[in-house]
Amino acid sequence: MTFLTRASLANRAIVGLITIAIALLGLVAMGSLRQELMPPVKYPGAFISVQAAGLAPEQMAEVATEPVEQSLRSVAGITEVSSVSSTGSSQISVTWPFELDAEETERAIRSAVDGAKAALPQGARVDVMSGSSSDMPAMMFTAGSSGDPIAFADSLEQTVLPALRSVDGVREATLSGREEQRVEVAIRPADLDRLKVEAASVLQALQANAAVQPAGQVEGAEGAVSVTVGPGLESIEAIQALPVQVEEGSVRVGDVADVSLQSVAATSISRVNGKPALTIQIIPGSGANVVDISHGVQAQLDGFTESLDAEFVTLFDQAPYIEQSIHDLSVEGALGLLFAVIVIFAFLRSWRSTVIAAVSIPLSLLITMIGLWWSDNTLNILTLGALTIAIGRVVDDSIVVIENITRHAERRAPTPADIVTSVKQVAGAITASTLTTVAVFLPIAFVSGLTGQLFRPFAITVTIALLASLVVALTIVPVLAYWFLKNRAAKQLAAADASA
Repeated sequence: MTFLTRASLANRAIVGLITIAIALLGLVAMGSLRQELMPPVKYPGAFISVQAAGLAPEQMAEVATEPVEQSLRSVAGITEVSSVSSTGSSQISVTWPFELDAEETERAIRSAVDGAKAALPQGARVDVMSGSSSDMPAMMFTAGSSGDPIAFADSLEQTVLPALRSVDGVREATLSGREEQRVEVAIRPADLDRLKVEAASVLQALQANAAVQPAGQVEGAEGAVSVTVGPGLESIEAIQALPVQVEEGSVRVGDVADVSLQSVAATSISRVNGKPALTIQIIPGSGANVVDISHGVQAQLDGFTESLDAEFVTLFDQAPYIEQSIHDLSVEGALGLLFAVIVIFAFLRSWRSTVIAAVSIPLSLLITMIGLWWSDNTLNILTLGALTIAIGRVVDDSIVVIENITRHAERRAPTPADIVTSVKQVAGAITASTLTTVAVFLPIAFVSGLTGQLFRPFAITVTIALLASLVVALTIVPVLAYWFLKNRAAKQLAAADASA
């Protein structure tokens, strides 16, 4: 490995420029790394839901579950298909090995399910979903107000949610817990008999006037505009006024039925300081920076607190955990560097040698940041833990190298040949030591399954940091030793001449 040392000493100016460039690029990479709580984990499976109202479980299994399962047989690599059929619903789970490309397999599954839709009952709804750790909410908070709850929920839907969705990195903002309402039409049998109206005629009148069908798009000044066809119904009075055809003309829906707006029974209750509240979830997009999302969402909420007379209470936020972890790493790194400097100085008794050895810690970590950035990893609990572990290890190689160079340079200024000789004496030992540690951590990156996905960033981070420390010890440290110790020898020689 001494060829690296020879090349570095032969091109000392270039090595100095490369060191500065690495430091600057490392700082840029450190600021550009995405921050999240956990590394992204993709589960090799998909979930297919088929909804067809009014069908018994046996019918769902025959006309919905079986056609979908038949279509999935054409997808290569699927290892297991399981299903549960119930009244009006069919739930189908699909799994495949971790080795398969998840995105390509999901596309094949969606294509197969689309091909089976023609065999499903008319009006059946089919949804294909897949899960990963990126589906975990970045934030969850409640929104409460002392005003009318229905009007407040409408305000959130119309103003707050669109503003939150516009925050960079937000994939979806959902509102839950609001009081749902529905229109109930209760037919009066006595009036049906009196006016000679069929109940089916009332249903046909409602369906014909309430349906709004898409009719394509029209290009406008601001882009494509969706066009829908149909009258739609916007009030209770409009429903009551709908005409129902009878043998002798027509009657109104209100003549034969009671039309009212009823609240749907709530399935969950949310309170803020004892008051009714709504829950808002923020789902991050793929590759989004969770910390930036949190700050952007908080900035948006601050603007709505007064305008809506609302109270927003955070239930869950990933950002504080991530920021605390980064702060703890910074403190641990600073303490590690300080104690390393103290110990090095206590044994080498030279501030020049101490500075040279201490350079390896921040420089190795900056190289690790560049490696994480280049490999599209993120700052999360596991990579931060790996960096914390690496802080105590990356200085070892540099200490061995600088100590041996210092010992050989006690009597005279070291020449490049002397430094190469000093490095050659310990290069095999530090290389073997570093590669042995790498051999312990690197295999974790090749473990399959959920364990491999979870701990792969940890293994990669430790490996990059250790290899970076070895390269720094064999290249940058010898160049710094040549510059610093040469100046020390020159000052010692001048002092000796002056005393003589």
